[in-house]
Amino acid sequence: MNYIAVDWGTSNFRAMCVKQGRVVRTVRSEKGVARCPRAQLGEVLRQELLRLGEDYDAHLPVILCGMIGSNIGIVDAGYLPLPVSFRDLTARGIPLEHVLPNPVTVRPGICSREEHEICRGEEMQLAGALTLSDARVFAAVGTHSKWITVDPEQKKS
Repeated sequence: MNYIAVDWGTSNFRAMCVKQGRVVRTVRSEKGVARCPRAQLGEVLRQELLRLGEDYDAHLPVILCGMIGSNIGIVDAGYLPLPVSFRDLTARGIPLEHVLPNPVTVRPGICSREEHEICRGEEMQLAGALTLSDARVFAAVGTHSKWITVDPEQKKS
């Protein structure tokens, strides 16, 4: 599958053009959601994706995750409560129309109601990691680092 994945956090923007399952180009900037006027987030997205150069294709689906899907982002995509299936994690989202010529979807984060833990962006990195590894414990390293445990039988969060 070919698509553009965007992990847009509070402080940083990262976009990856994926073709045939491989990342062919990545762009990064410090244009995090909190650093941009909310009314201009659509234009910031367009400008950042143009930096993908010849790998940008207006027909590729764009998948947004991270704080862009929060109450300070372009739309609040909410959270999926744990446990969540890989299918739900990768299939759910809010479509955005009229932002780009591309089909654009904002993915929800995930949350554990009992432990008051959330992920916004890390869950999509985990979805990608699960296609490459049979590991069941992952370190999500970043501003708010987390350990994520995967239960393949979904008996617990």
